[in-house]
Amino acid sequence: MDIEQKLTPGFLFNNRNFYTCSFLIYIYFTTFRF
Repeated sequence: MDIEQKLTPGFLFNNRNFYTCSFLIYIYFTTFRF
């Protein structure tokens, strides 16, 4: 997955599912980190 290519304002606004996935990934990494 090319995260840098997908992390664009237009892509996030047009794809709420990706925004939700990124939020879940954020929680996963923070939980895994600690």
